[in-house]
Amino acid sequence: MFVVEIAGEPLSALLVIALGNIVTCWRMGWSGKQPALYPNEAMHWAAIQWAKSQGYRYFDFGGISRELAKWVLAGGTTRVTHAYKANYFKLGFGGQPRLLAEPLVYIHNPLLRRAWPLLSVSMARFRRLRRLILNRFASGP
Repeated sequence: MFVVEIAGEPLSALLVIALGNIVTCWRMGWSGKQPALYPNEAMHWAAIQWAKSQGYRYFDFGGISRELAKWVLAGGTTRVTHAYKANYFKLGFGGQPRLLAEPLVYIHNPLLRRAWPLLSVSMARFRRLRRLILNRFASGP
């Protein structure tokens, strides 16, 4: 675990998991304080240096948008947008994205397997509606 502190106050924390020859960023948190000091960048850089000093070969920041990864691998460049800000943070350290196999769900029950496309769309709509309702009540009138 890596923690950035200033005057004893924690600003950022990063939990990494090392397995084989890869160190993977698992969870990260930032207080939102002192953005001008770039605590997240310093913390990730310290984690990269530690991983290298321990002999790990790869440092995995975690996933980025599949569309952006395809675009970058094809040689494309785009300006940083709010939607891709976290992705560009990860790419800004100079690594290359890798396209992995897309997730696959196999449903053993044949009846449920046929109904899954309709169920998954309904569940996605329900999650969006739930988020909208929660945001409405959390923000007040």
